[in-house]
Amino acid sequence: MLHIHFDDYGGRRQDEPGEYNGFVIFVPDHQFSNGKASMAIARKIFLRLAKYFPVSNAPREDSGVTEDSELIATGSNNSLDPASLLIEYGYIYEPQFNRPALRESVVRELAFQTYIGLKSFFEEATSTPYDTTLLPHRWQANIGPAVVNRDVFAVQTALALESFYPPDGISKNDCPPSGIYGPCTERAVQLFQGKYDITPRNGYVGERTRAKLNKLYGK
Repeated sequence: MLHIHFDDYGGRRQDEPGEYNGFVIFVPDHQFSNGKASMAIARKIFLRLAKYFPVSNAPREDSGVTEDSELIATGSNNSLDPASLLIEYGYIYEPQFNRPALRESVVRELAFQTYIGLKSFFEEATSTPYDTTLLPHRWQANIGPAVVNRDVFAVQTALALESFYPPDGISKNDCPPSGIYGPCTERAVQLFQGKYDITPRNGYVGERTRAKLNKLYGK
């Protein structure tokens, strides 16, 4: 039994973001009959989601998988035996969710990572070129600061596979894959340009950087 939710932060102004971000998976307490199986599946899904997305930084949620039977369907007097999980994909005020240009791509990717996690629990994962819905991707326009679209989201995913996004010393909570070309993306692009001797190393996805991205991760 799989529940998908989005979280919110109580007490925030409607036009302002809250204090926390990131995903969390809730499972029944271990003493319940479906606790062990639920935890085993949750850990598989957690590994997939955590590869690209930030784990919740809220208290009691920062482990990524949390026992909380008040939120999980356990049935009357623990009469529900099937595994049961509640996944909160993130907070509704996070920019990747409240921007219409990004929402569909982000939710589709979260759903796909959840699917891979479930599949890896029941059978061995099959070998594929990419484990994301965002790649391969064909970049056809230059990208720079303040751009917000699926091209940026795909750049951030490619840079994550290169271990450049987010840059060292910065967490996914500070720089989530949001489809927004901000300072973290600019710095990660500079690292990418340095690795492949692309000049100038200005953090801007111009013709040369775009050509390299298309060669490595393009359709």
